[in-house]
Parts: sequence; structure tokens; C-alpha cells
Amino acid sequence: MPRIIIGEDCGNSPKNIFVQELTIALASGEVKSVVNSVAGAVRWNVVGYRVIQGKDLLAAALEKEKKLKL
Repeated sequence: MPRIIIGEDCGNSPKNIFVQELTIALASGEVKSVVNSVAGAVRWNVVGYRVIQGKDLLAAALEKEKKLKL
């Protein structure tokens, strides 16, 4: 698991907390957390590579990436 250092925050911004938690989940390979945090019509543009649309394809792409890092 990567070492994650979080800067201090006043905790008064739900959007910032959401992005922070999503980023940590992505970095930690927590696919279920990521997929549960996004809308069904999620669209992730991996610039210069491909566009991933929908929760199922996102989950599959993240699982594949996770296996490559092992």
C-alpha cells in the first residue's frame, strides 16, 4: 500500500473531503470504494489512451490496473 500524506484541512468542505477519499481509494486500489463513489454514467478520459464509460468498465479497468501493479 502506498504511503499517503494528507495535508491539514479545516474539514469544512465536503467536496474536498470527497475528492481526498476518492484519491486515496484510487491510490490504494480500493476498486469497490471508487466504483461506489461515482455515478452510473461515469466517464473517465485517460488522456492519450482511451475513454472509460460506465461503472462496469471502470471497475474492470481498475481491477486490471491493480493486477499489473502486483
